[in-house]
Amino acid sequence: MIKRPFIFLSADFGVNISNGQDTDLSGVLSGLSLQDLPNEQTVFFTDKWGNVVNREIDTVIFSGTNLASVTVEAADNTGEYAALWDITGNTESDFLLKLPAPVTTSSLRFTLGDAEDGNPQTVNIGKIGVYRYLLDLLALTDAQFKKDTGQGSYRTVAGQTVFYGDYNKLDTKLKAENLPKAQFEALTAQIDAHNKLTVLPFYDDAVGKIYECYVSPEYSFELDRKTGLYSLTLELKEL
Repeated sequence: MIKRPFIFLSADFGVNISNGQDTDLSGVLSGLSLQDLPNEQTVFFTDKWGNVVNREIDTVIFSGTNLASVTVEAADNTGEYAALWDITGNTESDFLLKLPAPVTTSSLRFTLGDAEDGNPQTVNIGKIGVYRYLLDLLALTDAQFKKDTGQGSYRTVAGQTVFYGDYNKLDTKLKAENLPKAQFEALTAQIDAHNKLTVLPFYDDAVGKIYECYVSPEYSFELDRKTGLYSLTLELKEL
């Protein structure tokens, strides 16, 4: 039974990160193979110019991992770290952590422990993603999917060159009707600011495929003035 058709998150804040001293750490939260445990990773969020910035976050997703234990801490405005999650005994290869309310922080510290199989020398992590939860889209009425099979090593999206590796990306058109104003504004504000969303389609009790998507700024919507509810049509392309 599908409980929540789609979950929408912000773009991954773990992409633009540094060590807090002008050293770019982009990519440090993906493709990890850890042999000296426990392993500590401290990252600072940055804007596109490399300046440390605060982010409002509440969701962390671990993908492709045999990690059994992890502590995630956030820095306050004095630089002191406090635990957000302290997980032990994990057996899932993909798992999602979500706070009941977002926190604002410029830095996260991950203390990565032992492996699920008990071998402390074999911890692997495909990716750690850091996000702001937007909403569960319960008003979804139509979803059209097709594979973007464009040729060539690179493609252009919204006038920018984007690396395109396997010629097999998701291309989706979604329509939601009877959308409350709060959800409409949460989605469109994120699109207007970044033109990016993270989408977990047909999320039930386990984390499935996670899509980092470009969203066309030319979305269409209608407002029913009698009910105060919106209809919204989005076009998404997987990055």
